[in-house]
Amino acid sequence: MATVRRGRETVEAIYYRAAGRHRAAGTLTKLVAQGDPAPAGVSSPASGPRSQQPGIGGLRRGDRGPGRAGGIFRAQAGQLKMLVGAGDDTPLGGIFMKFSERLAINDAGLVAFHAVLRHGPVAAAVFAVDNDGVRKVAATGDGAPGGGTFSHFGPWPALNAAGTVGFVASVDAGPSPVGAFLAGSSGLSKIAAIGDPLPGGGTLATFTLYPVITLSPSGSLTFTAAPTATGQGVEGIYLATPSR
Repeated sequence: MATVRRGRETVEAIYYRAAGRHRAAGTLTKLVAQGDPAPAGVSSPASGPRSQQPGIGGLRRGDRGPGRAGGIFRAQAGQLKMLVGAGDDTPLGGIFMKFSERLAINDAGLVAFHAVLRHGPVAAAVFAVDNDGVRKVAATGDGAPGGGTFSHFGPWPALNAAGTVGFVASVDAGPSPVGAFLAGSSGLSKIAAIGDPLPGGGTLATFTLYPVITLSPSGSLTFTAAPTATGQGVEGIYLATPSR
């Protein structure tokens, strides 16, 4: 994402540079910019962080326009496609009202995102979308592994090459109020939660203010944590490997 000056005006744009042995290696290509035509009647892209992966292109959330209120887009092979838009029906009922600013994408083109729903049976959920459509990963009110129900999700899901989705969520009426979870082919699993023992002694007291996790191809998960609920002390980065 970059801000570009055109005379006295500035616009925001998303650029892509291929690396490695790609035929376009070293070439800087503009994917999309404010004012460019957008599919499905939405307007130019809004500012903010975006996800991008080699070979897939950039993703961005549309700003408000006369047609659709925005959406999630994929730029690939010179084509811009809306994968899901605000106002679309959700797999749970109701419609998508707004999307997370941050997204995750893998090389197969699968995108994971958090969304707020309107007129649906739940307030929010984590979804995955590709050319085959949108599917639910987890929703508020769903049962959490280990007990309790999901009540809120972190701002940025994670995704690996196998299509496993990782996310941080708050849990009501469970043994732990916050945890990091994986959703894969075998279902949901809890990987780490407040109260779990930490290497070197002590227990996990809190995730950081805006918890972000990452996933390896094998499903191992990294996260950051602080030793106290108020964030005092030295923060650490931890690796959690799911049991087989």
